[in-house]
Amino acid sequence: VHGMSLAGDAAILAFAADVLHSRRLARLLLAHRSVGPLIAAMPAVAEVAATHVLAKKREYAPLVVDLEATGHARMWFELRETLSPVIQRGPIAELLERAHAELVDPACTGLVVVTRPEPLAISEALELCEELRQRGGVQPRAILVNATCAVPSHAAADRDALLQRARAAGATEIVADLELLARRAAQVEREHAAAAPLADTGAKVVWLPRMSTTDRRSLLAFGVEVAASLFEPPPATLPEAVAWT
Repeated sequence: VHGMSLAGDAAILAFAADVLHSRRLARLLLAHRSVGPLIAAMPAVAEVAATHVLAKKREYAPLVVDLEATGHARMWFELRETLSPVIQRGPIAELLERAHAELVDPACTGLVVVTRPEPLAISEALELCEELRQRGGVQPRAILVNATCAVPSHAAADRDALLQRARAAGATEIVADLELLARRAAQVEREHAAAAPLADTGAKVVWLPRMSTTDRRSLLAFGVEVAASLFEPPPATLPEAVAWT
């Protein structure tokens, strides 16, 4: 896995360096007291710059882009609509047109929406899916419900029967464990009830458990689970080579 930061100023600097053919000159220009405020006032500059940088990364496949929060993420799919009245021709207009065509093509791009099993977050995810479908013709490939409560799949009746027997036997530690299990089961029911409307989006809904550890083995298993959920068939091999630039 090769990683690269494209947040805000880093993307703009990379874009300016390519246009000016000099990273040093780009830094001087962006630091100018007149240019800096002008760029900050212009809409979607960071998104255009990031689109330019990503368009050059054709050697990587698949290319995974971790978008910002929902409001900023929308801008990626609205760049052409936002800037077309201002930029109607030239290399940037061509870049926006090409990028938009790839973003809305399901053969090139798969949008994965990430949410949490909470009513407000679910409502925001539903609003995003509907808006992207209506305005950009984009259908999410999948919706990841993150940090969910994992619980063993015991039948509620069996769990309650065990709880009664443990209480009768005075097994306080077992009673505490079963009560915790019952609370987790109730939480799972609440999460599934909150996320039920996601099924109406037509996207695949993937439930990911809340992780209690971040060691390498757990993270690798987590990554395998996500990859297997999003890609059909899942990747045959998962080499652990990581580079960050």
